[in-house]
Amino acid sequence: MIITRKFVSSTIVGISVIAYSFIGLVQKSLSAPAPPLTALKVVGVYSDKGGVNGKGGWEQPITSIFSTQYPHYGNTLEVNVCETGYGQFPIAKFNTVPMTLVSSTPTLNGSLVTGFCRTWLYKDSFNGGIFTYQATSINYPFRTLSIRFSIISR
Repeated sequence: MIITRKFVSSTIVGISVIAYSFIGLVQKSLSAPAPPLTALKVVGVYSDKGGVNGKGGWEQPITSIFSTQYPHYGNTLEVNVCETGYGQFPIAKFNTVPMTLVSSTPTLNGSLVTGFCRTWLYKDSFNGGIFTYQATSINYPFRTLSIRFSIISR
């Protein structure tokens, strides 16, 4: 009887180790390294005055990589930037003044996160200006990308 218990205990331990090893392999095979940061793009600009209808609101999609199509001015500016890949240490400025991050939303391809869209806020009187943004890839070669985008004045 003692031999049987040792055999059963050994068998259970052996099966547990095999199952744990298999589960570990499956988990590792389902994960992948984060994609490096490869692109930045301004996809939307909001102002409380100006914009598409001249009364404030969002201008999106942004069709140019250089500037807005419509003038933006007023006391509130929001800029939505999408990153392709995983970035870190994002810095956004409007006319050299740091902006406040108000949201960061993952972009998905199915259930895979492929990047992030971040919305930045500037609260002060403005009439057009220059938006700058930079972020650094979270993995090698840790490349820093930046953009300079003109928000045209009235």
